[in-house]
Amino acid sequence: MFARLCVLACAVGVVYSADTVIVSDEVTGPEPCARTCIGESSGDWSKDGDYFLITISLSGCGFERKPLVTATVVSTTVYLQNSGYVGVEYSDSFRYELYKPGGSSNWANTNNIQVHWLAAGYTC
Repeated sequence: MFARLCVLACAVGVVYSADTVIVSDEVTGPEPCARTCIGESSGDWSKDGDYFLITISLSGCGFERKPLVTATVVSTTVYLQNSGYVGVEYSDSFRYELYKPGGSSNWANTNNIQVHWLAAGYTC
């Protein structure tokens, strides 16, 4: 019984001692407030010219300022060979734009095009 408690206590200690370091000239803040937030989003794509657009909420991350964001597009139904980019203007959301000439605005929604993302920023 004692051995199990010791293992549990050690595991909890490891979880609470996670270290996040953000190396950026533009995204700065106090180190104890650094946070990494990971998620996936799909649906609600729109079309503007040759681009499919989706705005993704970061409100659950609690960032005080604009974070660093990296994202990739994933599909479980079609093979993608398209480029895209991330636009971060606010602390609570970002926009992903996928370059794909042609197609209707419904293409990304019906093909389950998802954005898997990682954001790093500060909560204070």
